[in-house]
Amino acid sequence: MGSTELVGEELGTGVIRLEDCKVGDWVEVKSGRPEPWLGQISEVDRTKPQPIAVKWLGRCTGRKWPSNTPDGLWQFRGGSHFVEVQTLFEVSAKMFHWARRKNMPEGLPCKEENLFCFSSTCNKRCSTTTLQQRPPPKLAPAPLAPTALAVPAAVPAAASKISISNNSEMKKRKYGKGEIKSFDWEPNVTGDCRPGDVLVPFTYITDRVYSLDGNGEYVVERRCEGRCYCKRSLEALLTERLGEIQDLHAGANGNCPYQALQGGRILFRLHIFQDTVGKGYGIRTKERIPKGGLVCEYVGEVITQVEATKRERSYSQLGLFYLHDIHGKGRYTKDDSFTIDPTIYGNVARMLNHSCEPNVTTLEVTVARDNTVEEDDIDQIPRVPRAGFFASRDIQANEELCIDYSPGRHGDELQRVIQCFCGVSKCKGWLF
Repeated sequence: MGSTELVGEELGTGVIRLEDCKVGDWVEVKSGRPEPWLGQISEVDRTKPQPIAVKWLGRCTGRKWPSNTPDGLWQFRGGSHFVEVQTLFEVSAKMFHWARRKNMPEGLPCKEENLFCFSSTCNKRCSTTTLQQRPPPKLAPAPLAPTALAVPAAVPAAASKISISNNSEMKKRKYGKGEIKSFDWEPNVTGDCRPGDVLVPFTYITDRVYSLDGNGEYVVERRCEGRCYCKRSLEALLTERLGEIQDLHAGANGNCPYQALQGGRILFRLHIFQDTVGKGYGIRTKERIPKGGLVCEYVGEVITQVEATKRERSYSQLGLFYLHDIHGKGRYTKDDSFTIDPTIYGNVARMLNHSCEPNVTTLEVTVARDNTVEEDDIDQIPRVPRAGFFASRDIQANEELCIDYSPGRHGDELQRVIQCFCGVSKCKGWLF
């Protein structure tokens, strides 16, 4: 980013500068959509390429809110993200105020003191006398649990079947200068932090979960490694996508990548590290991965694309971009359109950063099931293809692993929502 003395966009009132942004001010952030994202500045750090930390607001709507809830109410509904000054559309200390409406309904899912009103649409429905006597809101981080979504705040009821890695045992490792504490996430995956320590914390799982009835009751997909289909299908699919590749088993030290994908195993040692150029946490490989090598599966909650569209409306307000559509057809299912959502429950793949010249590509692989074993809920789970991430070229040890968040889109096809910091010569400038 250039000099901070003149950054931002021309507005009717001039240019928004970094000096205009103060902790506690309210902001509108460009989203690439008709409605901007709204939030409050929680931190200003001039040393970061994205110097403004915004704590996001969301509308007080959804099934948990009484039907007679007044319109125009907002609450904090997610973590905070660092954004570019250029993405700020407006900065104001008076954009929101404490909501004080008469005849507020009973049964609100939060305390009234945690509600805010958009000043431009208030129309004097709130008591200004009360507002002037209220202290400014506290900026403690809020838990990531958007109330409009059918997502439980705790581990699902089938948690006994979910593989969660919250191992607090620390190991010492050397990387660069000095020693850094490292945490185990799952076999062959370590990190400089725990999954709950990242900017948008999540519960780490290794098996996909399905919400069959939309009421928060989850079923965990049982894995089956099945037979090896590397020569029969996987190698041909990868060759068509990437060109000539070496024998998949030889490149994986004798392991079968197809069975590893179906069984949820990580074949190469990966490490979660914190980037220094504004991208946040990312994944670095600790050993060489040959072209066509399996990196990991994209694991999360499997939802229909109808549900994904609903969630995307809330997620976009929070700056969350984890949804991954499955384009292949599911077997034995009435609805062939599905999406992987790792926002609340996910695995290491959730930490992959973007690059305009990625070294990792996505390939959908038909899911294997052991039909000889009967299970009460197995027939209720759609057979949705697995989204596998594979090396698109030879990747050397200590390289960061990246995917393209907007594959095939360039220039005017991008919404210009979040600026890209990949640093490659052919950088598109924006993630979306």
